[in-house]
Amino acid sequence: MVSVVGIGCNAFGSRVDEAGTKEVVHAAVDAGVTLFDTADTYGTGASEVLLGRALGARRGDVVLATKGGMDMGGANGPDWGARASRRYLRRALEASLTRLGTDYVDLYQLHTPDRVTPVEETLSVMDDFVREGKVRYAGCSNFTAWELVDADWTARTAGTTAFVSAQNEYSLYNRAAEAELVPACEALDVGLLPYFPLAYGLLTGKYARGQAAPEGSRLAADNQAARLANADWDRVEALEAYARDRGRSMLEVAIGGLAAQPAVASVIAGVTRVEQVHANVAAAEWEPTDDDLEALDATRRPPSAGPIRRSRLGRRRDVGSVTTMAAETADVRSRFPVDDDALSALHARAFGTRGSTTSSWSRRLARHSIAWVGAFDGPRLVGFVHAVGDGGAHAFLLDTVVDPSWQRRGIGLAIVDRIQDDVAAAGVTWLHVDFEPHLAGFYAACGFRDTSAGLMRLGQPAAF
Repeated sequence: MVSVVGIGCNAFGSRVDEAGTKEVVHAAVDAGVTLFDTADTYGTGASEVLLGRALGARRGDVVLATKGGMDMGGANGPDWGARASRRYLRRALEASLTRLGTDYVDLYQLHTPDRVTPVEETLSVMDDFVREGKVRYAGCSNFTAWELVDADWTARTAGTTAFVSAQNEYSLYNRAAEAELVPACEALDVGLLPYFPLAYGLLTGKYARGQAAPEGSRLAADNQAARLANADWDRVEALEAYARDRGRSMLEVAIGGLAAQPAVASVIAGVTRVEQVHANVAAAEWEPTDDDLEALDATRRPPSAGPIRRSRLGRRRDVGSVTTMAAETADVRSRFPVDDDALSALHARAFGTRGSTTSSWSRRLARHSIAWVGAFDGPRLVGFVHAVGDGGAHAFLLDTVVDPSWQRRGIGLAIVDRIQDDVAAAGVTWLHVDFEPHLAGFYAACGFRDTSAGLMRLGQPAAF
């Protein structure tokens, strides 16, 4: 268990000197804060040094978290861009332990995804750290939902340490994490550690539309001028009105309201002064009611169609998010029974073309109202999706090469991308998934959540 509010230590060693760090750390521990989050890149190691000194004999009273896996400018030796590799992470962890003055950290997080190193290798070395007693738990930072699901599935199938936390940008101003990451964390029982919960200060109440930033404030700096000029003031003012209606401060809403969101384990807020520690701790004491949370959700602006990602094949497409609706399963199944004949036909066609390559990925078979995805050469994983919508019942075949690196090569997303036109054309609103257990990882990485429930409804568009 960790405190509702954690201390982000990115300012230690840069904007906060050693004396100031000690004051902040001791004030936080005295106020009941147990989570301190730093990283080797903060102040190029200076944050870890000052935090370790400030904790001193109180080290055992806190949950100490640090991160590795980013560019340290050669401090950990050459990395060749593979900063989640066994070699690099071991050097990074040993250096962090030395700077922190401890022989273990409670939470060691991969600071950013490494698209060079296989996630199997990263999880394997994390597992080694845990077995050696140098790390209590492993976490990740800045992972997308599909990367988190991929890592979790890989760890579970390999029997290695899995990530217990995900640290990503998340605030009531920037709620993009709710599209995919929050549901993924809930499904995997991963604790979400939001950073930038105050949206660079926009949710502190210090700033207003059309007014200059207060002198000495964070957004008064020249390099922050664009952030203030381009702020979404409609969103900020909606939250201000919400706070006024409840007699709450913006800080209480920003921290207490965020802490009450699903999957959030602790809200990490950076501080530079003791007064900020006390203010954040006090703000976290507000616990919104169910009515408060419902009204808070109403302050959200209509969701956009989501970012458009370019797949490995170069096509630009919006990819639909899929949300489990288990409570409505029985009703929909009774109205739209699974077309077993269609699925059997797909199965026969898929295995009948084993070892061949088709030139058409998505071939419409009008007589059977079936769209199917052509096969790759070589061994394949085959799964079926039965979809129902305004256009009637349709079945789709999902199939991919059996290859340990397929997730990182984007094949799963390419397949979803390819059938998207057919799904949209059919007016599909529900998906029924039928698959063998060994396909669970494939569906999970493609974005189909909780496939064990069998029935899912398409949600808001979002990028995986």
